[in-house]
Amino acid sequence: KGLPAAILMGVIHGAVRAVSAGWTGGNHPELTAHLNELLCTQTAANRYVTLFWGFLDGAGRTLRYVNAGHLPPLLMRRRPEGGAQVLKLEDGGPVLGLLPGAAYGSGEACLEEGDVLVAFSDGLSEAANAADEEFGCDRVIDAAAGRLGRPPSDVLAGILESVRSFTGSRTPGDDLSLLVLRAGRPRAD
Repeated sequence: KGLPAAILMGVIHGAVRAVSAGWTGGNHPELTAHLNELLCTQTAANRYVTLFWGFLDGAGRTLRYVNAGHLPPLLMRRRPEGGAQVLKLEDGGPVLGLLPGAAYGSGEACLEEGDVLVAFSDGLSEAANAADEEFGCDRVIDAAAGRLGRPPSDVLAGILESVRSFTGSRTPGDDLSLLVLRAGRPRAD
């Protein structure tokens, strides 16, 4: 989205790093509110940011997160009987930078070995085909679900191939960001 968006992202990266130093495990919503106030006072009124950020506990089994207006990442788990269980990580609050004084909540997800986290930008879900139909979250889930037992790079490649096949030769209208992570075995401490 150009130079102004790139500058704003630089501000966000620095601010997230700065406030993360004060993270205590329970103050994630307060840190997010602090980021929001910073953006409300330091950026143009028509600029805002969606943000999903989380912290894993020391054993890597619990993800604590705040979703500030971002598309909910998907926590996917293979069911023993087949298919996938999908949890949308939605807890949080509004986008950052538009609403001074906004309150934020936090969410928590327990990770099991083999769970897959799929986070993506609206450039993926809003990618449209020739009929102007959007790819959507359900197609992201479908593209990932059949590959949950495979390496994260295969899950990512499968999602990207599905969206390319869906959109055909149509040029994307937005940038497309996608992150796929898999929970490993619990650490022995």
